Amino acid sequence: MSVAPLPRPDEILGARGYHRPMAIEFAVQRLQIGDVILTSVPGQAEEVEATVVRDITRTDSTVRVALRAAGGADFTREWPLGELVTVVRGP
Repeated sequence: MSVAPLPRPDEILGARGYHRPMAIEFAVQRLQIGDVILTSVPGQAEEVEATVVRDITRTDSTVRVALRAAGGADFTREWPLGELVTVVRGP
């Protein structure tokens, strides 16, 4: 049995976008404080990693999450239930 080598760091973020080897998509209602997701940030064109930093508000139809991007201020995102988010690291 052979195992493929891990990609070099410069191969993870290539010209075609984000390629983190261990990212997983799951329903937004499963998010927890400390999860790091890939998301868009207001005022920026590219997606960035952002950490869930405060309690998550869940309603019958939406999930509202407070996020913090590296070096930035906190911001809030809201998704409908069942929407998929890309989680790159857990808490």
